[in-house]
Amino acid sequence: MCSVKLPYQFRGKVLHGKQMGRHIGFPTLNLIPDHKADIPFGVYASEVEAGGVRYHGMTNVGAHPTLPKGGITVETHLIDQHIDLYGEEITVTLLKFLREEKRFDSVEELAKALSDDKKHVIEWFKRMPADL
Repeated sequence: MCSVKLPYQFRGKVLHGKQMGRHIGFPTLNLIPDHKADIPFGVYASEVEAGGVRYHGMTNVGAHPTLPKGGITVETHLIDQHIDLYGEEITVTLLKFLREEKRFDSVEELAKALSDDKKHVIEWFKRMPADL
């Protein structure tokens, strides 16, 4: 269970990552946040604001135990959007905690979990008011 008060925001610049998410079908916006946060590592339903436009997403906050990258990151997969935001300042708002971050035994297990997470995020947004 998530103990942080949601919604919770990060702001920062989108940087190029190692493209690991893209290789398993989940490209992400890699963010170096504007502050350190003491929030639970895990997967969240989120909203991304970029250039005055809002997008639905799912965000992982943590250390990526299955595909270690070194350090703590905030990475967001945009739901059904394929846009280039490299170098852009964005705001990521965490809206709903989905699950704790965990290490999977294989990349295939990780991809399956991300697919399930995405389905949960899509269903959650369908139940939310249109202005969210």
